[in-house]
Amino acid sequence: MGQKKFRQKYQYFVAEGSKIVLDTIEAPANIKLIYALPEWIEEFESSISSVKELIVPVSHRELKQISFLKTPNKALVLLKMPNESDISLSKTSGYHFYADRIQNPGNLGTLIRIADWFGFDSVIASEDSVDFYNEKTIQATMGAFLHVDLLRSTLDSLEYNHLITTSLNGESLYDSKIPDNGIIVISNEGQGISEEIRSKSTLDLCIPSHPRSQSNSLNASIAAGIMASYVRQPL
Repeated sequence: MGQKKFRQKYQYFVAEGSKIVLDTIEAPANIKLIYALPEWIEEFESSISSVKELIVPVSHRELKQISFLKTPNKALVLLKMPNESDISLSKTSGYHFYADRIQNPGNLGTLIRIADWFGFDSVIASEDSVDFYNEKTIQATMGAFLHVDLLRSTLDSLEYNHLITTSLNGESLYDSKIPDNGIIVISNEGQGISEEIRSKSTLDLCIPSHPRSQSNSLNASIAAGIMASYVRQPL
């Protein structure tokens, strides 16, 4: 399931690592199969008893052959993708991230992890953003993909009250009255927010830099963390 076309055709994806595999069992997620080393199966016997019929013991050599990691962990799980049609398009309550042309799977995975940490309801990705279920994206979430709705959609298909964007010319984040719900757009670091999305913005904010700073942009996931931390601060 390492290629997008096969993930889309069969609607399965892979997640690797002991913690993530155990998290999928607790979630619970739609598990197809778990491939694991015998010593891992023995170590977590009590934790995996509910899915023991789905576990396939494999050798180190076999795990390396099916793993996407340079250094495979001790377990790997094959999961059924959630049905996006079950996810509401109404985003008029709570906070949500919109990934605008995010191409780096690590950035998208970290965005999902940030969303989970700060209690955001969903992460929505533009059609030209990297695949949610890319193995590098999934690994970067550290299991957070289990707790946040993931949806690929255009803004025109969504129902929302506030669309919050960021730019160097926006109003200072720290001087602004932040609405209690909305979609926060996180854009491609190199290209910035598309003009189409900027035209729909209801609040454009700037994350101010220190006067000594020589940088002209922030990494997408860092910007997301700052935004999420600020909107979630106690009143």
